[in-house]
Amino acid sequence: MKRILMIVPLLYGIMFCSAREYLFMNGSSDYSIVISQDAKITEKTAAQELQYYLGRISGAKLPIATQATARMIRIGWTPDCGKPRPEDDDQSFRYYTRNGNLYIYGGGDLGSMYGVYAFLENELGVRWYTSEYTKLPKRKSWKLPSRNVTEKPFIQRRLDFYYDALHNPSWCAHNRLNDIHGIMDGKYGCYSGYWGIHTFFTLIPPEKYFISHPEYFSFRNGRRINNGQLCLSNPEVLTQLVSNLLSVIRQNPGYWCYDVSQMDNEDYCQCHRCQSLAEKYGGQSGVMIWFVNKVANQVSKHYPNVMIGTFAYMYTRHAPENIMPEKNVVVRLCNVECCFSHPLESLNCSYNTAFMKDLHDWSRLTDHIYIWDYAADFVEYHTPYPNFRVLGSNIRTFGENGVVGLMEEGSHDSPWSEFSELRQWILAKLLWNPDANVDALAREFCLDYYGNAGMDIFDYWESVQNHVTDDTHIHFNSRCRDMWYSDEFIEEWIVKLEDAANRCENDSVVNRRVKRVLTQLYFVYVCRNYAASMVNGRYRALKTILRDDPAIVRENNYDLDRYLISSGYT
Repeated sequence: MKRILMIVPLLYGIMFCSAREYLFMNGSSDYSIVISQDAKITEKTAAQELQYYLGRISGAKLPIATQATARMIRIGWTPDCGKPRPEDDDQSFRYYTRNGNLYIYGGGDLGSMYGVYAFLENELGVRWYTSEYTKLPKRKSWKLPSRNVTEKPFIQRRLDFYYDALHNPSWCAHNRLNDIHGIMDGKYGCYSGYWGIHTFFTLIPPEKYFISHPEYFSFRNGRRINNGQLCLSNPEVLTQLVSNLLSVIRQNPGYWCYDVSQMDNEDYCQCHRCQSLAEKYGGQSGVMIWFVNKVANQVSKHYPNVMIGTFAYMYTRHAPENIMPEKNVVVRLCNVECCFSHPLESLNCSYNTAFMKDLHDWSRLTDHIYIWDYAADFVEYHTPYPNFRVLGSNIRTFGENGVVGLMEEGSHDSPWSEFSELRQWILAKLLWNPDANVDALAREFCLDYYGNAGMDIFDYWESVQNHVTDDTHIHFNSRCRDMWYSDEFIEEWIVKLEDAANRCENDSVVNRRVKRVLTQLYFVYVCRNYAASMVNGRYRALKTILRDDPAIVRENNYDLDRYLISSGYT
């Protein structure tokens, strides 16, 4: 009996010590979440959300405290972290364990919050796939492992220009995207966007100025026109534009950059003064930089911390000569002419050679390049678009050439499109780390997001990507009739994914997701076989999906019938 009485406390002590190694066990936890009394708003958000997600995962509710406890998850930098305080513009983070405790801290307003989200992702398997679906694995117990993890973003400013991302800042924050199409100041911190796109006529509207001042506008074929560009060599244009831009900045404060850029056409001014500037500075890009430099110098007198942006796009894409952008000028370089099925640095793709020369030339002139990349097919949002495997390589190329920001433009005006949910999530991962394995990410997403049909969807996705060879090229305006998918391929996968959708009929959410993928195949079939689709019901099936789960079929809000007719598919 004495021996038993001696063993019981010993066993209890062993069990107690073992339990203390667990972050949670059987719905309870010895840990607290600790923040400082003067914690930043994002650190408070991180603490509250860590409490929430751990509760959903384990059933345990960890208290939030402002004083150190015996067992704690400490959020935010303190002197005992053993490292210098991160800089205010530093988005990197570190999480590590010491003496059974977990410490998470990072730089600026975002680093600590990003560190918490990364911990939940890396260690506990949380995934913020879309604004409507977060994966939360359930666990009865979890032992806190020994960790020392440090991460930092590959690209400083990261913008995922998809509909779901643009309308859900919470999703962006959880996926560590920090550039937005506007201004946000709230529990996820202060996010500042890039104001304006094609702003010449926003700043000098033809309807206001053309009648009284036609000389402000492009000279083409012997006359001034009101639907081209501005006459940049006219000193009155500079004076009026700066005045109007300063008004814009006063009325729309908080953006990190304000756009002064060409309209979406190539009708630049050909007056003798503009032509003289072009000859002096190496073409139309030189005229643009000459003008924008003057704008930036004027604006800096009033707003010294504001950047002025302009396009390197179409006729201004090439780098100028004998002139450099001012230090407060951002060059937004667009790769609209490129091939998106091959890496930009591929020597086998002549479509991309000229762009790479322009990128290298601009990077020698300025360290303020902001890339406008095209991640979707803008003529046909639902056509299968096999560019996934070049996304990481291209982002790496941009970063290696010193870009400060990257905008990945997708189907920004349609609630969904060809693999838009998958693509915007993968883009978020690659903007943070372009070395992430795209195929592994796609497989994980498909198996989680599409339920019982997950493997079918991944096999289809993989088959589409495998169509790319050295001789196949896709562009941002490729059409399904120009694509290389055979009719046999389309027919095979329609049958397979119809079967997958039928297997998910009892789960309306998953069934809807599968039908979004099936839309890709129906769309190609209807465009190629319009008459047959009217007979076999595939046109009706496509219309029904788009009616019940609204989406548009191309940029600028074209509906299906309008597009089919205007494109000659009927």
